[in-house]
Amino acid sequence: MLIPLILLIVGIYLIAKVLFGKKKEIIITPSLNKYIVKHEEKLKDDEEYKEYIEWCKMKGELAADKEGFDEYRMKEYQLYKKLIKHGIGGL
Repeated sequence: MLIPLILLIVGIYLIAKVLFGKKKEIIITPSLNKYIVKHEEKLKDDEEYKEYIEWCKMKGELAADKEGFDEYRMKEYQLYKKLIKHGIGGL
């Protein structure tokens, strides 16, 4: 007799919680256009490459071509991921 009474009280509590609980506002974010995102990434990459070329000119070093710069950046990103994985804060 005690167990059904406890289950009834818990059931009433859960129903009341659902009915009278806080209402969550659902905010729908517009989906991003993948082509626009890809284009913005390319523009950012081009800007970083231009900064790299300016730095090389200032230091008097020979600049790598665009593909070499991308490979260097990927190696740098892999090292950054390893640092984050091991809990070392970086950039």
